[in-house]
Amino acid sequence: MIPATPHLSAVEARRAVLAAQLPADATTGLDVLRRLGLFQLDPLRRVERAHRLTALARLPRSHRTARVDESLWWPGSAVVFETFSRVATLFPVEEWPLHVVSRERATRRHQPAVAEAEAARRIVAASERGVTVRELEAESEERSGGWSWSRVRRAAEFLIWHGELVSTERTPDGRRIYDLAERRIPSALLNASVPYDDALDELVRRAVGTLGVATAADVARHVGVLQAPARESLERAGLERVRVEGWREDAWMTPDAVSRLSALVAPVRRAPRLIGPFDTLLRDRGRALRVFGFDYTFEAYKPAHTREHGHYVMAVLQGDALTSRVDAHRSGATLVVDAVTPEPGPETRMRRAGAAAVSAAERLAAQLGFDTALPA
Repeated sequence: MIPATPHLSAVEARRAVLAAQLPADATTGLDVLRRLGLFQLDPLRRVERAHRLTALARLPRSHRTARVDESLWWPGSAVVFETFSRVATLFPVEEWPLHVVSRERATRRHQPAVAEAEAARRIVAASERGVTVRELEAESEERSGGWSWSRVRRAAEFLIWHGELVSTERTPDGRRIYDLAERRIPSALLNASVPYDDALDELVRRAVGTLGVATAADVARHVGVLQAPARESLERAGLERVRVEGWREDAWMTPDAVSRLSALVAPVRRAPRLIGPFDTLLRDRGRALRVFGFDYTFEAYKPAHTREHGHYVMAVLQGDALTSRVDAHRSGATLVVDAVTPEPGPETRMRRAGAAAVSAAERLAAQLGFDTALPA
């Protein structure tokens, strides 16, 4: 007899996502990264760097933002590596052999000029400790600025995507350091050979584990591949198909997660916290709408007069729901809350959401080592 396909209510699916995404035992940024599988990177610091916001949302209130990077980037043998998986992303170094998937895709889609690639290799190899962008461009007449990169930097970025160079360390002020892969990636990982399909299957299994419950489209966006190969991998990766109330597509869970469905009856008590715009709970906007009913648009790059909710808006996680939006910025040693917008609903629920937003902002301010300035 074919086993019945498990059916999840919308609430159970949301709680399954949060159970996978919010580890209760994380004590360092690296703990969080290993649980989530990736941090999306972004240079904006209106509140704090994206990866730090993601980590702080899962670390104790007493954990300070300065400590997040201490566990991630350091000299010598790497524990993380940066690459481009549709967007700039940080991964735990244990996944290096699996990223044959992204490295093959980069090779097919991008090829720098031979002269610039050779120059980048030579400059990095000549340094014993790796080089920053400024050092990389010291011999070049071009300089990178913003989104405009010099040719030698574009070549170096390709070599990172291809796996010849790595960025596994940053300077104290956050600048990337380029180095040779063989100097930073542990040899057992660097020399491991994983067939492409096996690597993709493992990335897909890990994605489903970290997402909690996911469709093929969710997995494809998380891993950075097309839906067709993601779906094929889901079918052969030893995962369980489930149906979720209100979702048009079937979804998948790990067998362990399915066996724990009975534990999702009651909500988990957790302090309200702010969820950054590039957090794994929010970075896939369509998934956030489907899982949480939270319709989010990042408005930082919109003209100010066209913004609906604000410049740098974070979601407030209250219990197992995203209940309001907080627009904030840092000013010296103060986290300034420019606006709090509860999600529409009954007045009493909106008041509770507003109070949770204040609590979440105070929690983040404490982690940043800041005071909190709240709207009048």
